[in-house]
Amino acid sequence: MNKTVRYILYFVILAICIMAVFIGVYNMELAKAEKESEILNNQTEVSIINETETTADKFKDLFSNDFFSSNYNESKISKLYTDRPLVFAESQNTEKDGQYKIDAYLPIININSETAIKYNNDTIANFGERAKTLMNSPTTKGYTIYDTSFTGYINNNILSVAIMGSIKEGNNAQRVLIKSYNYNLDTGKEVPISEVLSQKGIDPTLVNNKIKTEIKEAIEHAEIVSQTGYEVYKRNTDDEMYDVKNVNNYIIGPEGIIYIVYAYGNTNNTSEMDVIEVGYEANQNN
Repeated sequence: MNKTVRYILYFVILAICIMAVFIGVYNMELAKAEKESEILNNQTEVSIINETETTADKFKDLFSNDFFSSNYNESKISKLYTDRPLVFAESQNTEKDGQYKIDAYLPIININSETAIKYNNDTIANFGERAKTLMNSPTTKGYTIYDTSFTGYINNNILSVAIMGSIKEGNNAQRVLIKSYNYNLDTGKEVPISEVLSQKGIDPTLVNNKIKTEIKEAIEHAEIVSQTGYEVYKRNTDDEMYDVKNVNNYIIGPEGIIYIVYAYGNTNNTSEMDVIEVGYEANQNN
């Protein structure tokens, strides 16, 4: 092989090597760009979802520490305190530097009945005692912020009251708890959701379908969020709590809208919740 041919072969081999290096670098950069684009798209999608007011956001906006009586005639109600409204708040607002800040409003259902008194005791046990304990024995988990708020409505003969508590201890995740009470002002009894749906002529099967659909959407949303590195609450659509017959945390809010509440912070250290809105249109649109 003469020198000219040998030089040509060397040149071709060198050119192939250089080209292979460029192709490899190009593919690496392309893969990196695609990955960054995917993450950016996920973050954008999460941002759009977060910027859109959800049913949970609407529900949380109800907690203004107000009671809406709808001009209900209270004269036939036996009250615990004759000079107070049917629902009023006891508040505890205090702060201790470096330890805690408490901003708590707890509703008192001002009805002299066994069921209403049980509700009040439950509120104190689940929300009031937490504030008392915090003041007497500050947590070792760091500076703690604890607040509670409530909302209350009367729709026809049903009184609905809900309490939302939020606690943030040091660097721990925020925990949100929600408890609701539904009271029949005529009978003095607790009102199951089945009775409310029956009154409104809403098919429980359609409500079940709506619950399942929205929980599946929440799971899909959580998957998107998890891809950006955030921890998310793991839902299970097969859990029996998503059957409407097992719903016990709900209220009837403004305009008679039913809010079914899955507050996962009631049993877990999380602020996540799912809220299913059920209105008069349920039979037509689900």
